[in-house]
Amino acid sequence: MPATKQHYGVSMQDLLGAGLIKVGDKVTCEPRKGQLYGGQIGPNGEIVLNGRSFYSPTEAAKTLAGNSRNGWEDIWVAGRRLREYRDAYLGR
Repeated sequence: MPATKQHYGVSMQDLLGAGLIKVGDKVTCEPRKGQLYGGQIGPNGEIVLNGRSFYSPTEAAKTLAGNSRNGWEDIWVAGRRLREYRDAYLGR
């Protein structure tokens, strides 16, 4: 049986508002081995990669890779997986 998607109810704006990420933080995404994209966190918590703004990490990774991806795993902010910031926000 395939794994089901889990929704955590956490947005990039939540992480920004909590001070876990900051405007201008360096963002990297490697949705496929050897395909590295760089960017930053925008003023509204958006992920700016390759000149495009995304409000969803998964949408960003999926668009860059061209297939289904988990942006919370594939995107790094200031040297940490985005998932780690989400877990900190949720108190895990």
